[in-house]
Amino acid sequence: MKFTEVEVIEHLVKAYKEAGKPTYPHENLYRGRNHSISGIGEDLLGAYLISRLEGVQIFIDQPLSMIDKSLSTRYPDLLICEDNEIKNILEVKMDLGYQRKDFIDYCRKK
Repeated sequence: MKFTEVEVIEHLVKAYKEAGKPTYPHENLYRGRNHSISGIGEDLLGAYLISRLEGVQIFIDQPLSMIDKSLSTRYPDLLICEDNEIKNILEVKMDLGYQRKDFIDYCRKK
């Protein structure tokens, strides 16, 4: 599946809108804080990048163990590899907290 940049933003806006709703709605069920959409954003960015970068593998939220056992295992949001070698590590910031409304307004204007 190949997404355009506009489709990526549209999917993110939809995810943010849905994040405020209970997963299992009921007329007397109300959600306070929104669901996290970080996993959705990671998957979406991974799908977007893999459709544009040839010859790479992308690992999403996979453990990255260090040879030096005194260092802790890391879980990068996206790990881009080529020929069994790490080329890029991406950390994606999706849960904007109080800035969420501003982000949605920004996307609507664009």
